[in-house]
Amino acid sequence: MPIKALNYRLTDIAPMLDVSDTTVRRMIDDLGIQAHRIPAGSTTRPVYTIEQVLQLAKSKRQRHRPVFRPPLVISVYVPKGGVGKSTITNELAAELSLQGFNVLAIDLDDQASLTLMMGFNTDEMPEKDKPNPWLVNQTFVSVLFPDEGESKTARPLAEILRAPYGEYGPKLVTADITLGKLVYILTNSPNRENAIRHWVARQANKDLNEFDIVLIDNAPSTSVVSRAAIVAADLLLVPVRLDALTVKSIGFLANELTSLSNNKLDVPQVVAVPNMFRHSSSRSARVMATLQKDFGEEVPIAPHISESERFPKSLSLLLDSGEPEQVLPVTFESWNRSFERQHQEIRAVAQYLLNIAEQVRRREDPPGLFDPPKIKQITP
Repeated sequence: MPIKALNYRLTDIAPMLDVSDTTVRRMIDDLGIQAHRIPAGSTTRPVYTIEQVLQLAKSKRQRHRPVFRPPLVISVYVPKGGVGKSTITNELAAELSLQGFNVLAIDLDDQASLTLMMGFNTDEMPEKDKPNPWLVNQTFVSVLFPDEGESKTARPLAEILRAPYGEYGPKLVTADITLGKLVYILTNSPNRENAIRHWVARQANKDLNEFDIVLIDNAPSTSVVSRAAIVAADLLLVPVRLDALTVKSIGFLANELTSLSNNKLDVPQVVAVPNMFRHSSSRSARVMATLQKDFGEEVPIAPHISESERFPKSLSLLLDSGEPEQVLPVTFESWNRSFERQHQEIRAVAQYLLNIAEQVRRREDPPGLFDPPKIKQITP
């Protein structure tokens, strides 16, 4: 099984759910969750699985949670690779699930980094006589358009959903190299930039009814697919590397949003997420200052995420090995001191996004960030 199986003690679970040990014990008793026991010296101690932790998270959130109906759509995109789009999407899917939300992650990058990070093998072909639940056999294309020669209707979302962390964890629509054909299909489709937005609207009370939040991980290139993912979003999350300011890519994105707005298409609220922050680097501080100066009040800037070898480690191991390695988001690792900073930073970003989302949803006519006359034309 490609997902790393960790044992969580009660003292691990409490900070993950941001509650006391006493509250965790009460929740475990109320839900009738059974621990399994592992050796601990001359005795044994109770431990729990990630699926049980996520079950506790759902129970906690059901009592007091903002409800997003239709589901909140967050698109993660900037037209440059290596900025941490898939890593941030993966960690947010994990963190928002720990906060009790029902999360759907859609991989719209044919490089399939998010799919790999969630433990799936994108290269092997499924064999009829050897079923393997960790192989990719469907992509988002199947829910937007009918399979060629097989049906006149697209597949229900439930048929292609994957649940790498079990019933209570984030669900995933996988990707592989065949996702590339979505560009050609959308290019020849009428009203192509609205294709994903219309799908969300049609499915809000059907296939998407069980989800609170939809995260879309996009390819690092401009295409009709990325434009459709932007138009479908309530929030556009823009990761910005702080070790190398990508002025050209940010400027290109601003002009792309202007083009969408000029064509009477919906433009979402943009939120910048400073990524790969180095606390000992004066360059990171300068880049942060540049972001705040250039974006001003128009683009909310989320708390930064520090650089850490822990984030890309699972993906690099998976790609370098002959067999799939066991993977797990940093957010689902035990909350000990070595991970404390990463956990706190990811949680702060997630909470910041939820606050922005609630403000956007309360507006009668949510403006896109780059609505005229505030839009700045940026020339790289």
